[in-house]
Amino acid sequence: DIASVPVQTAYAKMDIPLGQISTIEIGEKSDAAVLEMQNGDKISVALNLAPMVLETIFGQVAVDVQHVRRIHVRGGAVDMQGVVLHYSFDRDDGKNVPDRSEQGNTGTVCNSKWTPNGRFGGAYEFSGPEQYIGVDDHRSMELPAEMSVAAWVKIDRTGNGDVICAKGFGGGESWLLDGYGGRFRFVRRQNEGASYVEATSAQAVQPGVWTHVVGVADGERLRIYVNAVETIGQSYSGPFDTNDHKLSIGSRQSRQGGYDLHLVGTIDEFKVYNRPLSAREIKTMYESPSQGTGL
Repeated sequence: DIASVPVQTAYAKMDIPLGQISTIEIGEKSDAAVLEMQNGDKISVALNLAPMVLETIFGQVAVDVQHVRRIHVRGGAVDMQGVVLHYSFDRDDGKNVPDRSEQGNTGTVCNSKWTPNGRFGGAYEFSGPEQYIGVDDHRSMELPAEMSVAAWVKIDRTGNGDVICAKGFGGGESWLLDGYGGRFRFVRRQNEGASYVEATSAQAVQPGVWTHVVGVADGERLRIYVNAVETIGQSYSGPFDTNDHKLSIGSRQSRQGGYDLHLVGTIDEFKVYNRPLSAREIKTMYESPSQGTGL
């Protein structure tokens, strides 16, 4: 197995974890390549790969990189099918946050601050009321049945609402991922009345520690995963509520007023899917940025 790829960039030599790479495009000069990363970035590098030893029906075969034009990385990436929103936060794009999915759900930065010190690359910091990233309502965000929402989050201080994201205001959210009572929580509201179902993590929030949090609605139950460890939540039947409210990341409205329930901390790699992620996919998502899994 290959855990990382040794390269030379314009600035330094480094080993890039294989789990961060989607495709390696090798030029006519075999030491020149373009890496397409899982977050959508492209990096021009000089490669320093040893011959690759492949297992075939004829035995082991060594293939020199000069005979290879493209390498697709498999196993370290979660299937992108069903992604309706993906913010890598790796660059400061001013007031806009580009969506890496095909849905074009560009975010708008409202008073929050970009930082280069994310979990992987850049991220956004939130420290008070009215600081959030807003995403206008779009048909791709109407999720009445199955869904998943995932993020890396570092909560520096609890007790302020600890909102990772919310689709709707307090008392009327279609879905919500937050910290509540010192634990992580995923909430959905059903169409009939104001009935809520939720999943609350067994694991407590650890202030100042980067944590991977995923909420899943799989058609039967809500589930929440903290660092790939599952807690099973409440069961449900029938569709969930949808609304035309914007999605807010880092804060939410307590009712219909200001965005006063907020996170004090940092969010990175925010994703929304229109399908339930499996436990295996979530484990891969949690591990792959730092661990390669082979070509």
